[in-house]
Amino acid sequence: IYSIDATGQNLLIRDCRINGTLVVLNANKVSVGNSVSWEPSGRNFPALISNAPIEDETSNNSLNESTIGVNLNPTTAPFRGSSNSTASDSYPSTIMGPIVSTGDVLLNGEAALTGPVMTPRSVTVESEELNINVSSDIILNPPPGFFRDPPQMRLIPSSLQ
Repeated sequence: IYSIDATGQNLLIRDCRINGTLVVLNANKVSVGNSVSWEPSGRNFPALISNAPIEDETSNNSLNESTIGVNLNPTTAPFRGSSNSTASDSYPSTIMGPIVSTGDVLLNGEAALTGPVMTPRSVTVESEELNINVSSDIILNPPPGFFRDPPQMRLIPSSLQ
C-alpha cells in the first residue's frame, strides 16, 4: 500500500505496471491513462483510493516493455509468478481491484476493470469499449475497512491461557 500526497496537483498514472494499492491524497485530479497493468497486492484490496476526482482514460492496448524501455517483471516483482531480465514482454491493460473515490469518477477508458467503482458522488461512463467485471468473491470477502457491519469479535476460550 503506497500513499501519495499530491499537494493539490494533478496526478497522472500511465504506461506502467503497479503491484499494490495507491492511496492518493490532496490531489486536484487523478488521471489513469494509456496502458496500465495494475494488480493490488492483497486479496480483494482496492487498486486506487483517492479523495479527488478520478478519470479513467486507459487504452486496451497491451503494455509493452519494449515501447517504454523498462523490464516490468524483475525477480523482485514477478508478474503472476514469472520474472526475467528482458524488456520484451507485454501485459494486458487492466485494473484489477476496486477503484474508490470521494470525488466524481469519469470512465472514458478501454482497459478491463475487475472490481467495482465506488464513490458517494457521480460516476459518468463515456466509454463505448469499457468492460467491468466484478467477482462475487469481493462481495463475500470485502477489503479491510469496507464492512458495513463488522463481524462480531468473539473471545476464543483457549486464548485466556
